[in-house]
Amino acid sequence: MIPSTRYHGSKRKLLVDLRQSFAGRPIGRALDLYSGSGSVTLLLRLLGWQTDANDYLPYNQNTAALFLGTVAQNLPSTEEVSNELGSLLRARHIEPALVSLHFSGIYFTDQENSEIDSFCQQSAHLTADRRRLYIYLIGQALLMKRPFGLFHRHNLNLRIGAVKRSFGNKTTWDAPILQHALTALTELRRVSWPTNAQGTALCRNTRHGFLEFAQYDLVYLDPPYLGQNGATDYADGYHFLTGLLDYTAFGRFDRRRRHRPILNLPSRWHDPASAAGELIEIEAKWPDAVIVLSYRSDGLLAIADLKALLSRHGRTCQQKTIEYHYTHAQTTTHEIILTSTPPVDMNLDILGATVHDGLAKNNRNDFREL
Repeated sequence: MIPSTRYHGSKRKLLVDLRQSFAGRPIGRALDLYSGSGSVTLLLRLLGWQTDANDYLPYNQNTAALFLGTVAQNLPSTEEVSNELGSLLRARHIEPALVSLHFSGIYFTDQENSEIDSFCQQSAHLTADRRRLYIYLIGQALLMKRPFGLFHRHNLNLRIGAVKRSFGNKTTWDAPILQHALTALTELRRVSWPTNAQGTALCRNTRHGFLEFAQYDLVYLDPPYLGQNGATDYADGYHFLTGLLDYTAFGRFDRRRRHRPILNLPSRWHDPASAAGELIEIEAKWPDAVIVLSYRSDGLLAIADLKALLSRHGRTCQQKTIEYHYTHAQTTTHEIILTSTPPVDMNLDILGATVHDGLAKNNRNDFREL
């Protein structure tokens, strides 16, 4: 079982299809390049791949490190976590209490802000493994308590205000942080963890290139979605979780914006041309690797363009189309899985490849089965 999450874009519901895409090839070394929720990272590890994971958000790196490093019989009991984590949340915090000071009325109640301050201050004294686990648990708990599961708006009033709601679950929003954390622990305990840890969790922004990455037999890509209304900005949506790892970040927020983001990271997947350029660089970096890409059918970087980019230099690109309803989406669209396989004899110099012109025009009302 792969733990559930409210993290947007998680591929947890598509793991059966992804497992089929990974099957039928020798198991070797794999990279989950934009690891996000960590669901695919954990799947690859459970399938036997020596797996590395990368994400530009520190909380996602922490999740990947937990999923790659946890071994059988290594998780503490529910009673132990309840006692220790409960004490961390209830501890008297010292001043300045950055969340209470700067984020009152924005995301959580004053009592919850006080608990977050206490946890962040006290967790610095934990062992590395225990701190990694507790940061994951608290992060999952905070996602459960947020309308839309995001930190992109100053909208605590949606949770606590006397307003008519057509979405969400107020009972879930109002449940204690510790209760949600223990639920996340229960899900971790249901995983059939391997007996040995393997793999590395990285935190690199791929817009700076790929020179420091190793070589892999399989590279999985689940990049940010770029739609008609703009790009999915994960840094803006999940910035708050960075403070669980770096408490001082809660004092470095953008005062110009009402939701006070503490993190601003650019991505080349916020523009069709630069996204295509990054995909070309990925193929150049790993010419001998199988590349598996997940993307929505209605993206501004059209599936036809993605398929063309993954069919260069003798590669064979296969497409799988899955009907899927995305959280908070107005309509059911399609998830596309492209599997790009290199030729048997890959002896081509593609390091000088450049972004091609003439990206196919995307039309969300004209989905093409390719």
